[in-house]
Amino acid sequence: MTIGQRIAQKRKEQGLSQEALGDRLGLSRQAIYKWESDAALPEIEKLVALSRLFGVSVGWLLGVEETPEVLQDTGSELTEAQLSMVEEIVNRYLTARPRPEKSAWDKWSIRILFALCGVMLAALTGISGDVRQLDGQAAGLRTSINDVTSAVSREMDSLSRRVEEILESQDSLFADSGVEIVHTSLQSRDGGTVIFDAYAVPKTYVEGMTAEFVLDNGTGGIAIQAGDFRRSTQAFSADSIACTLTDEIDLSITLIAPDGTRQTQLLERYDGLYTASLPSLRLNSFPEKLRITADGFTPQEAYVSLEKLPGQYFGAYGDHFPSASAEEVQVGLFRNHALVAWAEPCEIPDGFRGYEEGDFQFYRLPEAPVAAAPGDMFSIAALVTDQYGRAMIYSEDSFTVDTQNSVIAHSAPADSGMLWTAPDQWRLS
Repeated sequence: MTIGQRIAQKRKEQGLSQEALGDRLGLSRQAIYKWESDAALPEIEKLVALSRLFGVSVGWLLGVEETPEVLQDTGSELTEAQLSMVEEIVNRYLTARPRPEKSAWDKWSIRILFALCGVMLAALTGISGDVRQLDGQAAGLRTSINDVTSAVSREMDSLSRRVEEILESQDSLFADSGVEIVHTSLQSRDGGTVIFDAYAVPKTYVEGMTAEFVLDNGTGGIAIQAGDFRRSTQAFSADSIACTLTDEIDLSITLIAPDGTRQTQLLERYDGLYTASLPSLRLNSFPEKLRITADGFTPQEAYVSLEKLPGQYFGAYGDHFPSASAEEVQVGLFRNHALVAWAEPCEIPDGFRGYEEGDFQFYRLPEAPVAAAPGDMFSIAALVTDQYGRAMIYSEDSFTVDTQNSVIAHSAPADSGMLWTAPDQWRLS
């Protein structure tokens, strides 16, 4: 059976006319007619609406499944059968789409080729102009092909995301859920506290069912709170679930059936919350101002700038935190994460432009010889303490010094890409 035949079969089983089915989907009778005659293919949103209306799965409508049964919940993970079904749905959807008619441009291209052949036979003097014209048309055709390829790629990506969202919704234990950060505090010794409110509406509620909300901050700190069931909303909820602030926090819920069966699903994952609470700084150094010697180098007019930026990192979370500022700052040169020398604060150096606006502080490295052995990794870093007493290290990418060839090479250290690291990973004296 084709897709159109399956739609027609289910429409007739439910006693609907083409016009009545169109009214339910917000479409015209002609659109339903085109589907059932396989002249057009429903969009993915309409396929989902049809599957719900007919009580069958999208896979059955597309011919992926033999029996018209709705997909059943199998837990939070997709089964192998579901993954195969997604792939088959995408392939079947793309295959079933009506092919575009041959464009007038293709016919015109053939006419041009015949015309050029005639011109070549009639008079060789017109070849140059015709070839230039053909080159322009070929370039336009290549552009059109690239545009079509991009459009198809975007459509396939969009279709894959939609199918994935549909399957995730079908697999979810809940009809609705939500998590909200309601309060943060940075005053505690361990770096801060974050408090959440959460709720979840089970798709199927059984009398006697209970729930537990589980908050895990990735460091062994796990908070478990029983959920309150509200019959008015059919939702389990938990207020003021608290944990120590870290950069990896997961909030999950476990449903417990009357017979003791437990099902757990992740509600929300937060990455980078602790980093979002730190002062926002930008460190820039100028390591090219080094005089390389046979056994190392000597900084000469080597300056470092530290810019205090408004707001905090990861603006999506920044509104949830009180403002943090850098109260104490020390900038230094480090070799393999061990202090070589602290830099001294100074005024804006002569010749530096564009630093008049903004909150900049400059530092100058001492002009003292620094030994550099093969494999040594150097970096400029700032030890920063905020008003809550939290200390952190901000650093740039590291660099190595080739004393034989007098070359400075920038490289990516083990902690490349991190905006900050804990002071206990550095030797500060």
